[in-house]
Amino acid sequence: MQSSERILLCSDGLNEALDDTQIAALFVNESETDPVNAFKAARHAGGSDDFSVIALTSEN
Repeated sequence: MQSSERILLCSDGLNEALDDTQIAALFVNESETDPVNAFKAARHAGGSDDFSVIALTSEN
């Protein structure tokens, strides 16, 4: 992992509701509220499945 890179692991519930570009846009701020915003966006897009998210950030 390079400095300032992030790795996002998520279950299929998020991936089924939103595409990769939409998900990436939701996690650009590196905020603690990013998962909440992702949940809201997935529900707004019609997603009905629960999902899990793990965001890893490298720092140097």
